[in-house]
Amino acid sequence: MQDLYEATHENVHLAIRQGTSALYIERIHGKHSVVVASRVGRPLPLHATGVGKVLLAYADDDVREQALCELKSVTRYTMTERGRVLRELANVRRNGYAKSNEEMTLGTCALA
Repeated sequence: MQDLYEATHENVHLAIRQGTSALYIERIHGKHSVVVASRVGRPLPLHATGVGKVLLAYADDDVREQALCELKSVTRYTMTERGRVLRELANVRRNGYAKSNEEMTLGTCALA
């Protein structure tokens, strides 16, 4: 995490999946980064965050199915259409990374 921070000077997060949420367990805050919704110990929806999409893309089918039943909008850019989220998760598995663009917090983007 420290190496990534030193290379980017941006926010760096470490999260685990807890049910249908991404639970943030560590964070390095970039000095000039925008304020984001993530906080250590705070769960956020898997479908609305970059790290959450990675965790969801590789989760068991039953977990993915449950999360797809809980697609709530956080911002006007949050993906809430089941088919669109499924296509996004397929892209994550194919490309090896996920991105989020103003889906959790307006004015921010993430790469995981």
